[in-house]
Amino acid sequence: MSDRISPILLIQGATRATTRELTISGATLADDGGGRATLTISGGGGGLWTSSGITGTANRIAGFNGGGGAAYYQIGTDVQAYDAGLTSLTAADASAGLPYVTGANTWASATYSGMLSVVAGAWKVVGLRESGGTDLTIGAISGTKLLGVASGSVGGVTVGTGLSLAAGTLAVDTATIATLAAVAAAYQPLDSDLTAIAGLSSTGLIARTGAGTVAARTITGGSGVTVTNGGGQGGNPTISFSGGTGQDDDPTTAYTISITPSGSTLFSRDSGITARSASNGDTSQYRATLFTGSIADFYSTVGVAQTGWNYTGYISFKVKLITGSSIAATARYKMGWTNGGLSSLDAETAGRPTMIFRYLTGLAHTNWMCYTQNAAGSEETDSLVAVATSTVYMLEVRLTSTSITYLINGSTVATHTTRIPPTTASMQIQCGNYATGRSLYIIGARVTLQWA
Repeated sequence: MSDRISPILLIQGATRATTRELTISGATLADDGGGRATLTISGGGGGLWTSSGITGTANRIAGFNGGGGAAYYQIGTDVQAYDAGLTSLTAADASAGLPYVTGANTWASATYSGMLSVVAGAWKVVGLRESGGTDLTIGAISGTKLLGVASGSVGGVTVGTGLSLAAGTLAVDTATIATLAAVAAAYQPLDSDLTAIAGLSSTGLIARTGAGTVAARTITGGSGVTVTNGGGQGGNPTISFSGGTGQDDDPTTAYTISITPSGSTLFSRDSGITARSASNGDTSQYRATLFTGSIADFYSTVGVAQTGWNYTGYISFKVKLITGSSIAATARYKMGWTNGGLSSLDAETAGRPTMIFRYLTGLAHTNWMCYTQNAAGSEETDSLVAVATSTVYMLEVRLTSTSITYLINGSTVATHTTRIPPTTASMQIQCGNYATGRSLYIIGARVTLQWA
């Protein structure tokens, strides 16, 4: 046989229609002596396989197996199909950092210097980044410290006084730091008023001026009032009345007379009070002085000149009394102001300035009557308050420069304005019983000058 032939190669399983001419360059065909030809392809001569019109099988490629025999390889099973993402991944510069996906089939490399480190073939975290972008390095942390940040470095923070760290548990030392229950039991809850008091630096009495606000106050005296230790810092405040405006209780002047029962006499804070036919009249309910007889009364021996009054206010004579157990015929009760004394009879001395309550059975009185008289005449008004036996009454007659006001038990029952005493009159007080066999109990009496 010649060294180069052009035989016809039949492909097993193929029909005549699929027979193709195969030209093998660099191959030799030898007779094996048995009527068969042996095809030999040189290995190093650069011999080439050439073909035309060959139809392959879908998803398979032809190749040689490990034994040198022809074989087919399945794409996706035996060999990797083409993938754009893998192509991008292999193109990423692994030496620049860790690869990461930036988009579909797209990879890039991230720098990890200062954040990660390979130690003994394993990745270790050596740094962190805060949310604001600051890099933090991690230092050594001992077993009794907490993780914390200081000067850009993450490291161990020493557990302070009152705390302990053991077995991964942070505990409070209750011997150093009190628990909430201990605080609630030993301390006052927060209160705005208490906080305000604690912040008060000045001395004196404390006044709450509003919610959560206080102020220091001092008691001060007005006219006629003396105050000692008004702020309380030197002792208890003491208030003394020394006379002046307001309720005048100055016992050194004739403007004030306080009269209280004292057995068979009347005790007065002022001089010049005379009592007639008085005896102990104490009852189970009151301490009183009893006046019994045809002339049984008390009166002031020194009058109060009207020129000494303050006409913007009034001067008051007030008596608390108890009527007797009998107020039958020939009973005479009188109480009020007079210039020269009251009559022991029903009628008063004509022209004598007089402003009194009176109850006279001889004039057929059944109620307390309000009687005013001066040199020009007299007037009388029925109070409409009945006089009853063994009954307590508070009678008061108030005198100003323009009016006389009559009050019973605190209520005004009459006001007179036409029979005012002259400014030259010196008015005295008088109260009593002026009928034999009748009695009157005096619980107390008082004369006061009230400024308006």
